[in-house]
Amino acid sequence: MGIDERFITVLVRADELWHGSLGEYLRRVVPAEMPALWPEDALRAQAVACRSYAVWRMAHRRSEQIDIYGDESDQVFAEARIHPRTDAAILATAGVVLTLGGDVFPTRYVSRCGRADCSTCRGKGGHLGKRWEGRLCQYGARYLAEEGLSWHEILQAYYPGVSIVETGGPTPGGPSVGDGPPATEAERGNRRSVASDPRSDPGEAGTQRQSDSEGDGQGCQK
Repeated sequence: MGIDERFITVLVRADELWHGSLGEYLRRVVPAEMPALWPEDALRAQAVACRSYAVWRMAHRRSEQIDIYGDESDQVFAEARIHPRTDAAILATAGVVLTLGGDVFPTRYVSRCGRADCSTCRGKGGHLGKRWEGRLCQYGARYLAEEGLSWHEILQAYYPGVSIVETGGPTPGGPSVGDGPPATEAERGNRRSVASDPRSDPGEAGTQRQSDSEGDGQGCQK
C-alpha cells in the first residue's frame, strides 16, 4: 500500500471535515499552493513538499479527529482548483517524500523567502519583509525550473541535507502514515462530515501564508 493511498482527514472549515486518500488530498492542495501553469519541475517540487508536509502532519495530528487544517495554518485545500498539470506532477512524484535523519521532514514553504542564497530573492523581498530560512521559495522554484533545474535539484537547493525517498509503504522512520487504516474506496472520494473546530492556535506551525494574485489566478501561497 503506497503512501498516497493512505487515509487523511482534513478540517476544511469550522464545521466540515473531508476524508480521503493522500493522493486525492494532494490534487486539491498542490494547485491551491502553486499556480498550475508554472513550470513542470516547479510543480513537481511543490508536490513533494506538499506530500512531505502532509505526511509529517499526519504523524503530528492536530487533534484526535483531524490530521491537518485545510487553510494557511497548514496547507490550503481547494477542490475547485484541481488541474491536470498538477495531477501530472503528483503522479510523476508518487510516494516521494523528503526525510532528514530517517524521519519525514516538515517541508514548509513560502512565496518569496528573502534569503541571500536564493537566486530570485537575493536577500530582498521576503514575504512580510522577513527572511524565511529553511523554506522552499516558490518564486525561486519557478526561476530554477525555468533555468532547467530538475525538481530534485530544486528541492535540494532549498532543503539542504535532506534525502529524497521513494517509498511505497509505511512512513520512513515511523508507523504507518496517519496512524490509521488505508482509505476505502468510499473514503477516497469526497465524503464529508461535520465536526467542531478544535483550533486554539490557527497560526501555529503551518506555513502562515496568504494568497498571492500573481500567476494564473490560482494563487501562489505564502
